[in-house]
Amino acid sequence: MIRRTKVKLDDEYAVLSHMIMDKGALRFAYTRYKRGELKTRHFTAHYQPVFRWLIKYYKDYEKAPRRTIQRIFNKRKKFLGDRAELIEDYLARLANEYSEIQEEGSDFVIRELILDFIKRQTLTATMDSIQATLDKGDTDKAEAIALSLTKIEDEEEDLDTIAPATLEDLKAFYSEDTHRDIVYMFTPPLGGMVGPLERGWLGAVTGIEKSGKSYLLQEIGLNAAIYQKRKVLTINLELNKKQQRTRVQRRLSQCGKETERIVVPVFDCKNNQFNTCEVRKAPLNKSNLFRSPNEDVNFYIRRRWKTCTKCRGQKIKRTTPITKRFIPKIWFKTKKIYEATEIRIRKAYRELQAMRLNNYRVKCFPRFSKSFDEVYDYIKRYVEEANWKPDIVIFDYLDILAPETGNLQERIDIDRKWKKASQLAGEMGCLVLTADQANKASRQQRSLNQMSTSESKTKDSHLDVRLAINQTSDELSLGLVRLSILFHRHASFDPRNEIMVTQNLSIANPLTDSVWWPSKEERYRVFAEKLR
Repeated sequence: MIRRTKVKLDDEYAVLSHMIMDKGALRFAYTRYKRGELKTRHFTAHYQPVFRWLIKYYKDYEKAPRRTIQRIFNKRKKFLGDRAELIEDYLARLANEYSEIQEEGSDFVIRELILDFIKRQTLTATMDSIQATLDKGDTDKAEAIALSLTKIEDEEEDLDTIAPATLEDLKAFYSEDTHRDIVYMFTPPLGGMVGPLERGWLGAVTGIEKSGKSYLLQEIGLNAAIYQKRKVLTINLELNKKQQRTRVQRRLSQCGKETERIVVPVFDCKNNQFNTCEVRKAPLNKSNLFRSPNEDVNFYIRRRWKTCTKCRGQKIKRTTPITKRFIPKIWFKTKKIYEATEIRIRKAYRELQAMRLNNYRVKCFPRFSKSFDEVYDYIKRYVEEANWKPDIVIFDYLDILAPETGNLQERIDIDRKWKKASQLAGEMGCLVLTADQANKASRQQRSLNQMSTSESKTKDSHLDVRLAINQTSDELSLGLVRLSILFHRHASFDPRNEIMVTQNLSIANPLTDSVWWPSKEERYRVFAEKLR
């Protein structure tokens, strides 16, 4: 049996008295009332009218009523019935103790009196509700009530207001480290399109099913942890511990599930493939790659073809002719990969030992097993107990968290999760990233657009940046994806600009190479199919 303790009337008397006499105490109480933490029902029936008067008075005048409370009482007295006499006695006692109440400071009253009153009343009401539910035999509902209890923070709202149009603020801004909020940068040219990702942002990677969203999020996490010295925490609801470990081991050791020779895509130049290059004195190949205008070339027939990227990355002028520019096209090469054994993985880890491998950490939950609030509570407990605060938190992914309480419609439920993820980014001062499934119509599109968001269309209102993974069925077989920006709150963007990325998912690497992709052609005219 849960033991419950009723709040003493003297506690209510003291709280209301300071709200009447002290503007700071009344402002704090009003703020907590608007947050839904301080409620009318926290007071006994005969004190509830006084509380309502005070809330309305502060809303109208933004000050404490002090002696004006007597006038308010006289005006409302005829509506109070049996409560009028008791309230009148209370106000008389308050008048006698006026000087004593004034001696206590607002900070003490707020922290030691009002805040403690709110916490005790909230806990008492929650325990009463849990006990009533347990008495009915509904343990699941009782557990849900307990989990729905939100911690009441001690701190008041931060009043650190800036005056951004002043010389003093300008000096303060440029005296700070302007790069400290940047937590991740992609390598060029992807970094040039996306730009830096900063603390307090919520970002999403969008794509159709099996387009490599999880692989890309893992790549971001590992690169941030190892090469950019960031602390990364991944909340994985897609994979179990074994699957997660296997992917990381394959990626860091550059080994596969078995020893084999595979074909991977690489970049070539159009001028090399069509023998129109004017940069090289002598061509690398004796003839064109394509022997007829409509030919599709099989890598296994032209395995000796030599690729050329000599002009790649060089600055060009507008007047530079096409025949002296790098125009990216696709070709292939063979690569031998080895089975990911313990010895090979251990060797890779030793080589990377100085690269802060411990900065990358993962917590796996089964799909739909935890709500956002439960995961957020886990993160805060982990930060406190491990004394390890992440710079980046990755969700894989938000939409498969357990539904929020309240029997909400699915789109409203998902919208609420994204709101909370954005809140987490701001409260913890970290970058939050998540995968996001594109809608069914996107399966038939060459490139995603701003209408490709699944479920709740309000997701973008909470986002800072949305990265799209575009992939056709031909590109899937070739090991290619095109990345673009569908939304960016802090920089200009064009969804039509795309970067071609080559992949090697055999070793869990979704980003082996990348280049700006100017072509909008549907056909690549190359493939790799073993001869029978």
